[in-house]
Amino acid sequence: MEDCDNHIIEPVGLKAKTRQEMAAEYKISVNTFKKVLKLANITLPKGLIFPNTQQIIYKKIGLPDLKKDKNENTDEN
Repeated sequence: MEDCDNHIIEPVGLKAKTRQEMAAEYKISVNTFKKVLKLANITLPKGLIFPNTQQIIYKKIGLPDLKKDKNENTDEN
């Protein structure tokens, strides 16, 4: 079996995503997402972002916080 300690996330089970979907994961605009990628020296080809490229993004800029916002579902009236 291959050593998996060097992997943050495996591309298995991931689907291709748009820039809008990736930006939404990080809760930022597409323009800000592009700037973050540029600062991380990540150049994306046109079209969808495939799992292998997503893995590079997650390794370089970190995993997005996929938890719900604190303010969501706090209305308990």
